[in-house]
Amino acid sequence: MNMIFHHGALGDWVATFGVLRALARQGITAAVAPMSKAKLAAAVIDNLEPFDIDQRDLTLLFAPGAAQEIGSAWQAQLERARLIVSFVSDGRDAWAQNMAKLATQAEVVFVDPRPGQGCREHVCDRYERLLRSQGVVVEYPPIESRLNPGGPIVVHPGSGGHGKCWASDRFENLVRLLRLSGERVRVLIGEVELETWPAARVERWIAGHGAEQVDSLEQLRKILRGTRIYIGNDSGPTHLSAAMGLTTIALFGPTDPAVWSPRGPSVRVVAPPRPAAMRWLSVEAVLATVQCCD
Repeated sequence: MNMIFHHGALGDWVATFGVLRALARQGITAAVAPMSKAKLAAAVIDNLEPFDIDQRDLTLLFAPGAAQEIGSAWQAQLERARLIVSFVSDGRDAWAQNMAKLATQAEVVFVDPRPGQGCREHVCDRYERLLRSQGVVVEYPPIESRLNPGGPIVVHPGSGGHGKCWASDRFENLVRLLRLSGERVRVLIGEVELETWPAARVERWIAGHGAEQVDSLEQLRKILRGTRIYIGNDSGPTHLSAAMGLTTIALFGPTDPAVWSPRGPSVRVVAPPRPAAMRWLSVEAVLATVQCCD
């Protein structure tokens, strides 16, 4: 069995889906991540088996000298592994030392999930290069397009990074103009927006624009399955939409799309010539991009 270990934000996890797809083509692969993310990957990619990285046996891997404390079931699982890709260790820490004692038959390779300062290599290409440098060749299989001609336009106005968010009033104007043009628009807000937005803004989006609260990644995946066009900031849901093969409009500003653009068969990135604050982007530019998708 191949295994991939990851413990990061949704967007960073989705960036590994190319690696997961490549490994899953070779046979059953263990996706070891926070359980909601592991199950999400297994729902999107065939031949994946989800495991919770936060279970006790696996958290012990981060403790020096804890290999002997790992339960027998996981000892057997790791002993059967043939390839382990770690996004959680630099290869010189306690995790790597414990894994060397437990996964004695496995090739263990390490990938730093974050690019260095000034790097302009796309994160997915960087993963492929780093794996190849350690003797693991992965070929990313194509993502199949998912077309839903009768579906709504889904708008997600949030992001985990405040600076990556297009202004709320421009998003509201976009939703209003799309609906005036006859489009069916579905607005989603999640845990981040509920925690970081002022209460008055949340209420305005719910009462005035019919925003729906998304409480889980599985709920998000099911909603996205029926989407015709998705519009969002540089955020985890935007990357997930692209990875699911949906027509995705990704709004960029301060982050560099050369590094972080979503990967998918039908992605349109709306970005300034150079990274800039999100105020650069007009409602008219996003509307024009929507029109180009039809």
